[in-house]
Amino acid sequence: MKVCEIFNSIQGEGPKTGRPRTFIRLSGCTRACEWCDTKYHTEGQEMDFKSIFERIWYPIVWTGGEPLLQLAQITEFMKESETYLINPLPHELETNGDLLASAGEAILDSFDLIVVSPKDLPHFEWRNWMQSGNVVWKFVTNGGSRTNSQIIDFVENYNIDGCRVWLQPLTLPMSNRLNVKQSIWQLCVNEGWNYSPRCHVDVWGLRKRLV
Repeated sequence: MKVCEIFNSIQGEGPKTGRPRTFIRLSGCTRACEWCDTKYHTEGQEMDFKSIFERIWYPIVWTGGEPLLQLAQITEFMKESETYLINPLPHELETNGDLLASAGEAILDSFDLIVVSPKDLPHFEWRNWMQSGNVVWKFVTNGGSRTNSQIIDFVENYNIDGCRVWLQPLTLPMSNRLNVKQSIWQLCVNEGWNYSPRCHVDVWGLRKRLV
């Protein structure tokens, strides 16, 4: 598979914040977001599975870019993990959701956690994904009223359990960071949702890589 980077670190976002993870960032994406903080995902090299297994310390987070572009390779990797790893580790997925429809509901059984961070609301008919306990929804927002209302409508229309909704402040550029964070915090209080920090940014700043 084509890999941008592999690093062992601490999860800085979402429901597993603060927990050690091995991040496998795959190359390529379905989008080219102007505010993306990992634009270097376009870089990378082809790696064989054995070389990847040797660098894994913790439960695996597949991220990108958009990792579902290489779903076939991820699936094969999972199968071979029983050969290389004495105790196969959990697999978690971070996706923008663009390829969920084509990937199919079968992947719900493949990952211990799927964090969907959609860029369009809605991008496709999400309804079949709503009731799965291993899917959570993380919305990155700058606190604008239009964005907030869109998220509220999305959650209400699809009857998503609030305990599986996470809001993460969009603080790029860095101006008004505190105001944005406070706005998102209050929205989470009002709606009964979860607030997602960016702990790695708080600790390391906006570095290109954490390795």
